[in-house]
Parts: sequence; structure tokens; C-alpha cells
Amino acid sequence: MCNLTGKMSFRFSVFFILGIIEVADLISDWLFYVEMSKQEKGIVFGPIDKMFLHAILAFCCIGIVTFIVEMVYNKLEILNDDNSCCIDFVYVFTFVLWCEELPQIGMSAYIASCREEGTSLIQLIKASFLIGGCILRIIIVVVRICSRRREDSTNCFILVFSFILIIGSILAFILALSVFVFSTIQHDDWSFKFQQSTKLQTSGGDPSRFFGSAGIYINVTELHKGSAQSNVNKSTWLKMANLTFLMNKSSQLQKIKFHRKENTTILIQTFLPMKDSADFQKAEDECYKETGELLFRQVNESECLNVINSTDVMEIWIHFMFLPQTRYRLMGDVQYNTCHVTSKDCSENVKTCTKVNLKYFSAVSGENYQYHLKPVKTNSLFEFYTSDKLTPTKEAWKTGFARCESSGFEAPNLDNSIEVKCLS
Repeated sequence: MCNLTGKMSFRFSVFFILGIIEVADLISDWLFYVEMSKQEKGIVFGPIDKMFLHAILAFCCIGIVTFIVEMVYNKLEILNDDNSCCIDFVYVFTFVLWCEELPQIGMSAYIASCREEGTSLIQLIKASFLIGGCILRIIIVVVRICSRRREDSTNCFILVFSFILIIGSILAFILALSVFVFSTIQHDDWSFKFQQSTKLQTSGGDPSRFFGSAGIYINVTELHKGSAQSNVNKSTWLKMANLTFLMNKSSQLQKIKFHRKENTTILIQTFLPMKDSADFQKAEDECYKETGELLFRQVNESECLNVINSTDVMEIWIHFMFLPQTRYRLMGDVQYNTCHVTSKDCSENVKTCTKVNLKYFSAVSGENYQYHLKPVKTNSLFEFYTSDKLTPTKEAWKTGFARCESSGFEAPNLDNSIEVKCLS
């Protein structure tokens, strides 16, 4: 009686431990789906494709079915003395592996390969469970096959399914291991390096390798609205802000004045970095005078003031706000509000707030991207940036180990709730 009681206690312990593992695996599947569904679109990274998200949900539902199948099988196999389970464990393991675990770890590996900055802790936990499970299954199958060969009772169907199970387990092991590889190794062209951390922090990843030469640009056509000039090149851009600078300041108000007097144009760009919406720091002005057709030279303050009394003035005020990095917005985001001012008296009733043509670009390698106008030969002459000297972020921001195309926004987002203050 004591032996029987001890044997049943051991079986209950085994069944209980397996149950905990199965429940943890099921919970991790659903937590991963919830985490992927909460991803927000921002700079560089966006949420995964809707069809892909629906596929994860579908396999989570299949996971409930496989969980029930495994629990019933474990009950019949472990707790029953009469060996009433007539299905060999190889069939059950093969069904669970190929119908639920392999598709899920495959999708997880694909996501990790494109989003090494945002690898989920749940992904790593799931991969760890699967690596251990695959090793255990291969050992059990090999031991079972060897023992049956000695007994000369090996079934052909068992051999075939055992082979399929071993192949699937090896494939699942490789995919699970790749999740860790994609999470710890970065590569740029043919250069590979370990990341400084496992990127499990909730504040997102390191934006430096994306933001280095990237900035916000405004299309020059915005500066010529309302003018009689018709030969404006629509592929020319004026740089507004570097993303790294904006991320560090979190908020910046910019004012662009476009003065026209006879055949001369003065471009004044004013920068007012702010700690918050009420704290304005010292403004910095850049003043450029046109020397030829859209070719400028930087001028000093006195020369600038001699020309700006023109009545033909276009003013654009833009307030940029950098939204911080979070677990679901991995590289942050930029929002803005902009107003066109048509009078010297900047007040609420003379401002027209509307969307302008802004876009993220990365400067072509080798270009000096610190200026708001592009230097021409020497730093004494400048011109607007042209599209051939700028790389759209869809091409410039390749993400993850697989160098996937950026899924984030290609331009800042208009938010009319941001206050655009009038400053004298």
C-alpha cells in the first residue's frame, strides 16, 4: 500500500509539473500577442502587419486546443494504471510541434530579425522553453526507438513520425536559438558586433545609429506659397532640425521668414529650443541672402536688418515636440503644429494653422549634414538640399539583423493641440 501511495504521489508530481509548464507556455503565447498588438507607430519602427498579427492570434487559439490535448494525454498516460491511452506520445508530440509551436516560433524569429531593438522579453522566455523542450523530445524519441529495436517491436508509422518529430524539433531549436542571436548581434553591411545590452529595458532601443545623419526637412514650395514665382523646384528642401538634437531638447519652436524685395530674397531661420512649452531659451538666428537663383550666402545681423523691412514677407512658425521612447514606441515620435503668419502683429486672429510638407531624410554618406542649407564647394555659399543628396528613411533605415524596411512614419505628424506661441 505504501509503495502504491508513493508511486501515485510521484505520478501526481510529474503531472503537476508538466501542467505548470504547459500553462506557462500558453500564457506566454497570449502575452506575446498582447504585446505585439500594443505596438505603436513612431520613428523607424511601427506595429507589425495586421495579417501577421491575426496569424499570431490564430495560433494562440490553436495553442488552447493543443494545451487541452496534451493535458488529457498526460492524464491518461501518467495517472492511469491500466495504460488506457492508446495513442503513442510520438503522434501527440508531432501534432503539437508542427501545428502550434513551429509556426509560432517561426513568426517570433521573423519579428526578432526585423526588430532587434524591440525584442520582447516574452519572446526570449518562449524561446527558452522551446529550446529545452526540443532537446528533451529528441532524447526521449531516440531512447524509445533504441529500446523498441532491442525488443524488435518497432512500428513503421512510429519510425516515420519519429523522424518527422526529430526534424521539426531541430528546426524549432534553430529558430528559437535565432531569436537570441537576433537579440544580441547587430550587423551593418558585413560588420557584426554584440549589442551592449540585451535590449530588454522598457525605454526602447538606442536611436543613435538611425538618427545620426537624419533630420526633418520642409519642402521649399511651402516658402513660395502666395508668390508669383512659378519655377520653384519641388524636389528642393530646407533642413529644419536634426533628430538627435530634437530628441535631447524634447521641444523646439522654429520660425522661418522669407523676405522678398525686388529680386533679392532674405531667408531667416530662428530656433528657440525649449525645456517645455512655457520655458523659452535664447533664440538663435541664421540669416541668408540670395546671391543668385536660389543660391545663398550667410550674412551678418546688420546686413540682414537692412533688407527685412520688405512688405512681401512669408512667416512660418513650427513647434516640434519629441514624444519619448517607450516599450511600445521604440524610437519615439515627432509631432508638430505649424502656423502661417501674415502680419507683423502675431496674434490668434492673424494666424493660419495648417499642415505643411515635412519629411524625414538621411543625408547621403559623405555630405556635411550639420547645416540647414547645403554648402556649395565652400561654406560661404549655400543652396537648398535636393532630393539626390538626401535618402528617404524607407531606404536609409534598415532595421534588424535581416535589414528590413522601416515600418515607421516617414514624416512628423500634425497635432493641432500643440500651442504655437507668438513671440516678439
